[in-house]
Amino acid sequence: AHRAREHAHRLVALVVAVLTWLAGSTIAIVPALVYDLIDQKVMLTDAAAIQNHLNTMQTHVTPAVFLANNVSIILMIPAAWLGLIIFGQRPRWLSSITGRLRWKWMFTLMGLMLIPYLAMQVFDALGGAYSGLTWRPYSLFMILAVIITTPLQCVGEEYGTRGLINRLLGSYGSARVSFWIGAVGSSLVFMWLHAATDPYLNAFYFTFGMVACWMAWRTGGLEASIAMHVVNNVLAMATLPFSDFSGIFNRDAGS
Repeated sequence: AHRAREHAHRLVALVVAVLTWLAGSTIAIVPALVYDLIDQKVMLTDAAAIQNHLNTMQTHVTPAVFLANNVSIILMIPAAWLGLIIFGQRPRWLSSITGRLRWKWMFTLMGLMLIPYLAMQVFDALGGAYSGLTWRPYSLFMILAVIITTPLQCVGEEYGTRGLINRLLGSYGSARVSFWIGAVGSSLVFMWLHAATDPYLNAFYFTFGMVACWMAWRTGGLEASIAMHVVNNVLAMATLPFSDFSGIFNRDAGS
């Protein structure tokens, strides 16, 4: 009976966290979609036109939708906190075994991870990957959106997947197998959330999740995975303000 109550407790914590996040995401994304419909002069009374616009969103991402998407992912942080409270622990224990985020440790790791990532950026630049970049009408908006919200978006994904889901799933197994249950399960969720149909992208997302879980396990906190995630995403998005990023969410096979 005690074990059954524990299982029910975990399930309730996960369901409430997910529903809370979905509600928050809806509140964040709907205004951006409405803004885009108005901006594109789509009649809000024309259901077919609205549906057609939504069907092409994947390849017609706008600055408003980009920002709303980041904000929706940031909302994973309070949702994960709520889930952990229901699970029976204080939210601060999601950060690390010290009950807090170890800021100095995190920024030290971030600096170290910048070295190989910047080397890759230089390699890309020498290969001509950044040719054609130019100032655009949305450049200033996107610079601020990337700088302010992208790091928090990374934190949100880490708290939601490597923090709460990894923790809840890992609690089902013994000490010997708990890491694998939590890591594989949360990495599959992380991969699924990116909605890719390209096998290479799915392999990347799953591997990224497994490495992040290993980092959290070996260091006793989310600082290392947050550092890797922030460096990866911010540098990957550094050129967005100066390019056509409308297809950034296109993750179909071959994309």
